Amino acid sequence: MPSNPTILMFQKDSDLLVSLHDTYHVIFVDVDISVDPYLFAQTIAQTYSSGKTQIAGTLAITDEASVVSAYVSQFLNLSAPSPNSIFNAQNKYAFTQTVSRIAAHLLPPTKLIDATSQKVSLSYPIFIKPVYGVASQHAFTIASQKELHHVLSTHVYTNQTTYDWYDQFYKRESPDHFSTSVSYLAQPLITGKQYTVDGFVYQNAVTILGYTESILTPDAKSFARFDYPANLPWHQTDEIEAFLQIYVRKTHYNNAGFNLEFFITEQNEVKIIEFNTRISSQFIPLFKSQYEMSVPMMMAQLACGTYPNITKKKIFNCTSSLVYRESEDKNVLTVPTQDQIHTLYTSNPHLLHIDILVKEATKLSDYRQDSYSFRYAKVAIGADTREEILTIAKDLTPQKLGITLR
Repeated sequence: MPSNPTILMFQKDSDLLVSLHDTYHVIFVDVDISVDPYLFAQTIAQTYSSGKTQIAGTLAITDEASVVSAYVSQFLNLSAPSPNSIFNAQNKYAFTQTVSRIAAHLLPPTKLIDATSQKVSLSYPIFIKPVYGVASQHAFTIASQKELHHVLSTHVYTNQTTYDWYDQFYKRESPDHFSTSVSYLAQPLITGKQYTVDGFVYQNAVTILGYTESILTPDAKSFARFDYPANLPWHQTDEIEAFLQIYVRKTHYNNAGFNLEFFITEQNEVKIIEFNTRISSQFIPLFKSQYEMSVPMMMAQLACGTYPNITKKKIFNCTSSLVYRESEDKNVLTVPTQDQIHTLYTSNPHLLHIDILVKEATKLSDYRQDSYSFRYAKVAIGADTREEILTIAKDLTPQKLGITLR
């Protein structure tokens, strides 16, 4: 029997989770999206309900894992959000309906459309995204009614199995179910600055970990990097945090991490985009530069029913997570070995984390991508100033990372 508390985590192990292993016995379970999420979770719960291995909590830092974690925790009577609170966030139409009831002024005008929609009663340009989506996949900026019709009539979904899996989840949790792979939300294209706030809920109270600013590529269609910590006026953070406290109480989202994406418009108004039922995994290395404990460790404590240790310990004043992208699909010829990555870490103390998203002898299109570009690596950097980070980033070319594309 393990001496450390046992937690179930619904993903593969990774170097971002290394801090967990000294304190917890972690059982990693891959989510099988070919099986109904409720039935899959029921099978997992039955496996661990005999008492031979006492489960202290479940931990999720991906969307699919959040669904399974909620069901398993419900079966095992563990501390976690309810499955319906996960539905109310991950189904973007359900989320907008909730926001419209509790803080309509924070929500941009929103229309539900589908593949048969010929027009939408919004002024162009507009932004459309699926009822379920991740990493800006299948999301589009639309300039005209003609372009809307073209996208809706010709776009082909990838990862259809994932959307079918979510349809099963949504159908179980809501009688007003809309198919994820044919339903979109349409909103006016918002201009301004985009941010993410990460935090957690413990016993119905919200704690904020930090705000991150999203920096777009020159064409404003993909993310180039994320800067932490972001500086926002106190009256805007107060407005966001007041909303969050109302939202989690209304939806009964409790005892888990979250992130909320939002805009500060050119008119200096807060406009909420979406609530994600997990912490931002890409920002884990950024928060580690400001906190004594890693975010996965915080979330593990939370999953086991205790308030996390959020003691501050500043290492760098500024951090950024850079995204390496190509505008066209390419073949992956080489990626760095573990030895090469280790050498990069030891030769540059400003490197916080290197995440290679692709493998040799594959194509960039083999991986989950947004609608306009192909990402292949993420690199987190820390320094005293943002200018220093940008200088380091300019020198850290794909070739220096050991990546060759053609």
